[in-house]
Amino acid sequence: MADYDWPTGLYGLILKGTYQESPPDNVLRGTMDVGPDKTRQRVTSDTRPISFDIFLTKGNVVVFDEFYANTLSEGVSRFNFTSPRTKTSIECRFKKVPAYSDFGEGFRIKIELEKMP
Repeated sequence: MADYDWPTGLYGLILKGTYQESPPDNVLRGTMDVGPDKTRQRVTSDTRPISFDIFLTKGNVVVFDEFYANTLSEGVSRFNFTSPRTKTSIECRFKKVPAYSDFGEGFRIKIELEKMP
């Protein structure tokens, strides 16, 4: 497991209906001259994309920014995250830089992660 944990105070802030998770796209297809495509597994394990939006107050944004910029070195380091789907701890890293948008009294932040194999 990773050395860092997702900040506990940010778990309940995932906006309802925004959590998405997909199995890895791990199938390599080859078109044949005759018959169906040939398929094979690309690798034995791959990352699993996870995305969600969170609502943060201005105070929570400070906590998130500290975690992302300083603790994770601008999102480079891996961290432990409790999956909303399985309720188990998974090891993740940021796939993209978080995107902030104004949202009432706080900010809506689009998070894109990769679950590590």
